[in-house]
Amino acid sequence: MQPALMGAMLQDQLVATAQQSLLEANLLAGQAIDPQLFMVDAFTEIVDVYGTESALAARDYALADYAARGERVRAGQIDLAAPSLEQADKSGRWAVFGVQDEFEAAALDRLQGALTRLVLQSYRETVLNAARDHGRRTRTAVARVPEAGACAFCRMLASRGAVYGAARSAQSTKDGNRFHDNCRCSTQIARIDGRDLPRSVRHLEREWAQFSEETDSLTLSSYTKWLKEGASR
Repeated sequence: MQPALMGAMLQDQLVATAQQSLLEANLLAGQAIDPQLFMVDAFTEIVDVYGTESALAARDYALADYAARGERVRAGQIDLAAPSLEQADKSGRWAVFGVQDEFEAAALDRLQGALTRLVLQSYRETVLNAARDHGRRTRTAVARVPEAGACAFCRMLASRGAVYGAARSAQSTKDGNRFHDNCRCSTQIARIDGRDLPRSVRHLEREWAQFSEETDSLTLSSYTKWLKEGASR
């Protein structure tokens, strides 16, 4: 299996299994003395478990990718990104206690969105770490690969190609960590010259170039409006 395909499958599997654990916890919450506090604690524990697995999966993907490129990298040479339990606790409390009496519906929806982001955060940061430390020799960095129907924000960042995690650009590394709740966009190692970028990313590069030619305002709001106008034509 090609490393890029393996990486995409790993990310999908991580999200699916984590979400299943969250649904199981939600069923048990009704038996707890304090269902809301139970869900906050369960959410944090799920992020811890699957966030840790996420970092390991990212390491496996990066090792396979670099091996396919002829670069020898050992497992211990890739920094694993630990899940942020502080973020998990804050997100869990925001989701559960921020919806008052709508716990059963709105809270679970919020928890699911935050869980996707936090579980994949460890994966994404580990891949960025690998690119930072080993991308120079292979002339690679990290590209954002948008999910089907990705929002304008994700499309904009994906259109930059393989720039994230590159040692030469602190800003690109920072932008490589910018993901929102419910985002299923994946991250992939690719050559910075673009020769092995996924077709979806190359399409977005052309899309952004066209947008840039047709407007003087290169902002997210202008891009969002441009996309909507194009869809209506």
